[in-house]
Amino acid sequence: ATKKLKGANSIITNVDDEVNKYWISAEVEDVKPLDWWKTHSTEYLNLSKLAFLYLCIQASSVPCEQLFFNCWSCFM
Repeated sequence: ATKKLKGANSIITNVDDEVNKYWISAEVEDVKPLDWWKTHSTEYLNLSKLAFLYLCIQASSVPCEQLFFNCWSCFM
């Protein structure tokens, strides 16, 4: 149990260090977020995994919007 706790504390420390490093890093402009995270994925191992998980979700798509419009049209 102690070994697992030490491992968990190590992971928390690593993530905490990554977050702090990210917040003090220089701000950049004109870079696509996914490209930036890909470039810096070795620096931010844990944060980059989260970034790829959430940034790759498509906000909307034309087929999806067309489906809702067509369904809405049927009821009107």
